[in-house]
Amino acid sequence: MKIINKITLIFAIFLFSFTFLTGCQNKIYEDDAVYEFYRELANYEDIDDLVIAMSEADIVLLGESTHGTQEYYKIRSILSKRLIDEHDFNFIAVEGDWNSIYDLNLYVKGLSDKNSALEVLKEFDRWPTWMWANDEIKKLAEWLKEYNKKLPLEDMVGIYGFDVYGTESSILAVQELTGENYECLSSFTDDFSLYAHYLSLGNDPCYSEAQKIYNMIKSEDRFKEVLDEKEYFYLKQNAFVVKKAEIHYRAMVYPEISSWNERVLHMNSTLDRLIQKKGKAIIWAHNTHVGDARATEMAYSGSINIGQLMREANKNIFILGFGTYTGQVLAGRSWGESGKIMNIPEAREESYEYLFESIGMEKALIMLDSLELPDEIKKVNNNRAIGVVYRPENEYPGNYVKTDLSKRYDAFIFIRNTTSIKLLE
Repeated sequence: MKIINKITLIFAIFLFSFTFLTGCQNKIYEDDAVYEFYRELANYEDIDDLVIAMSEADIVLLGESTHGTQEYYKIRSILSKRLIDEHDFNFIAVEGDWNSIYDLNLYVKGLSDKNSALEVLKEFDRWPTWMWANDEIKKLAEWLKEYNKKLPLEDMVGIYGFDVYGTESSILAVQELTGENYECLSSFTDDFSLYAHYLSLGNDPCYSEAQKIYNMIKSEDRFKEVLDEKEYFYLKQNAFVVKKAEIHYRAMVYPEISSWNERVLHMNSTLDRLIQKKGKAIIWAHNTHVGDARATEMAYSGSINIGQLMREANKNIFILGFGTYTGQVLAGRSWGESGKIMNIPEAREESYEYLFESIGMEKALIMLDSLELPDEIKKVNNNRAIGVVYRPENEYPGNYVKTDLSKRYDAFIFIRNTTSIKLLE
């Protein structure tokens, strides 16, 4: 009997110790009141309070901490649909090519000869194809097309790309619509990134040609006379892409110009044009583009982003960031390499992702507009950032950004375990 009691006592002590240690692992705060700043999401539709907060803004910026995570696309799609349907937002702008995404814009407005979003997206052949030729974008495009059926053409909700890449197709579009040739830049319509290599060999830059054709399209009435308003806007933006891409790639060779900042200025100018023309905007881009750069180590190098520029311009915006503790992501191991599903290591201890995992929630929403945020959130910490190129074994420090989270975003969604984006069948 005594032996049984001893065994029972030992087991009880072991069980208590295990429970206590497990509890300590998942709960880092002694004060339960701190937990009021974290709300566990029952599912990805459980975002009513977030939608209400966003509805007060004219521009909503939806981030992502990777370019290849299924959950980020899904949540951004849910938020976009609700902002459009319930709060009259007018368009979506994505971190994609102007010309390629414009084909999708024509489809969702019923102006394309394609019979499905799948047909349009299958033609997205510029690397990294998975960013837009994926299942979530296909579903969103079909929803937009159905939604637009009840609206007159001028009120239809569009989708546009605002990045500086895809220059090859923009050159061809300008030449086709105007009959004007880019004699210097047309050599790079197969791969515009070769322009940087061309300059590195000591060749003269082509900026005067890019500037000349853009100014000609802006100033000469003959283009407005033969093109309707939408066609002219499309043409002018393609010429703007070529002009800014020339600067962006030239900056890779000429150190006095910041390649990153030139790309950001192009993005911001394109968004300004779209907002002026279309109205309330939903913007999809990486955390490094939407989260205010002044609240990160990016500021030390003079790097800017669209979140910063919009706040500095006193625009009425709302910024949502995303993060994950572990999981899988679709990315390439080097630039231009086919995407592979890779494992994301558990977040480093000195990171927000580790902090939020310690709370013990699988999916959490953290609203950052309170003056009473706990010190653990207000202090500077690492915030993970994974791009289209990723090598998990070399993740630190390159894939972390020193960040003041409460100043970088207005809200943050944390997902403990994420999955890779699903490519089109």
